[in-house]
Amino acid sequence: MTKSLVALLFLVQIGWIVAATEANAHYRTCYRPDPPYCIDGYGTFDNDWSFQSCKSEVERYVADMNEYSSCIVRQTKKEISEVEDETSRTIEKFNCNARGEIFCP
Repeated sequence: MTKSLVALLFLVQIGWIVAATEANAHYRTCYRPDPPYCIDGYGTFDNDWSFQSCKSEVERYVADMNEYSSCIVRQTKKEISEVEDETSRTIEKFNCNARGEIFCP
């Protein structure tokens, strides 16, 4: 096998890694909260109770969105680490094959 063909196969394999990662991105375990209904439905607050109730919902929403954001960061870091590990293993295997070794785990 020529070195240019080997290099091409290596690039195709890297492309598969990226495609697989993108395909799995929609399986995240992070939950994105919906905004509270009170911000769209009330317009103005009729009384203190409706104001306090909506305020409480907005505060809960903000806390949930902060957790959602943190979850996305954690998940993305995990996925990046997995891609980097797989890329390193692929390069190691390629280099092993390029050295002409018979067994490349």
